[in-house]
Amino acid sequence: ALKAAGATRQDQATSSDAELRDAVAQAEMRCRLLESDKRELEELLLAAEDEKDAAVEEVEAALKESQRDYQSTREERDELASKVRLLQEDLNDLADAHAAA
Repeated sequence: ALKAAGATRQDQATSSDAELRDAVAQAEMRCRLLESDKRELEELLLAAEDEKDAAVEEVEAALKESQRDYQSTREERDELASKVRLLQEDLNDLADAHAAA
């Protein structure tokens, strides 16, 4: 009876060891899967950061171009306004000359 009880305890211990080894193996597998997921997420994050940087550069370039266009338009407007003033002065001079004649 003692041998049977000892054998039962031995079987239970062996069974517990096997369950622990199985649990450890499953935990290690989950850990490897999590590490793989982590690497994949890090790669996705890097790709997203690269896309964001490219988009920022594109927007900055468009902004600079828009600023150049705006400045060019202002310069053209100022030139036209100056020409209009000169023409107005010439017109006034002609009107004055006509009135004096």
